[in-house]
Amino acid sequence: MGPERLTMSDMSGVVINAEAEDFNITPFGQARMSNGLFHCAETCRKDDPVLLKYLLYCLSIEFGLKAAILSIDGSEKKEKELKSISHNLVDVYEEFCLAFPGPRILDAADLKVLERISPHFAGKGLEYITDVKREILRAYKDFPTIEDMQTVSGKINKILIRNKFFMRG
Repeated sequence: MGPERLTMSDMSGVVINAEAEDFNITPFGQARMSNGLFHCAETCRKDDPVLLKYLLYCLSIEFGLKAAILSIDGSEKKEKELKSISHNLVDVYEEFCLAFPGPRILDAADLKVLERISPHFAGKGLEYITDVKREILRAYKDFPTIEDMQTVSGKINKILIRNKFFMRG
């Protein structure tokens, strides 16, 4: 005989209070998430919603850049700065450039891609389809192409791989 199992009817009248917990994902963990999101976007089917691919590439870009930044400076102050930037991909890339001075991984055309998609991503429009209804009706005319998103996300993904996902030790 196995262990007893609780059913939902056994739980009537039970209240569970749980406090929100603050936890930290390491740069390695964020880099691996970025890589996974990139590969999810790459394997979307043709009949998957177009917004899904945009969202996956944006998330991959955000996680990848933030992982790189935090691999250089993982201080609480830097985490708060990145949290205040939120999902603005242009600002996150600027922070990345400060953390990694030298040759830029993105060129002017790539930066334009970030500038075009960032307002929709930062405003959560890709998730909640709020500000993108107009774009959907206009066949994403003002969005960068999926191929351009793939290029930008791919460049960041290559940095992660080249740096072994910022694994330390």
